[in-house]
Amino acid sequence: MDARAEGPVALTNHAVTWLRKNRAPLPGVSMPARQLSEARTAAERRLYEAVARATVRADTALAPALAELLVVPECGPPGRCTRW
Repeated sequence: MDARAEGPVALTNHAVTWLRKNRAPLPGVSMPARQLSEARTAAERRLYEAVARATVRADTALAPALAELLVVPECGPPGRCTRW
């Protein structure tokens, strides 16, 4: 079987069939979900670090100014936080 000619879905189906036939343990849903979450967290950290380095190189006052934009003010009762 030439899986490349049939596409990624056929390749995945063939792989799962082979794993089941050979009684190999298949990963549960939580394993790929955990790996995806870890990869996403690592990518977010790399992006944050790259932006932080770029802001310091561009202007030393820029990083604190950008961080200040992330501060959410205390609003008190509902409806009082309409102006930021």
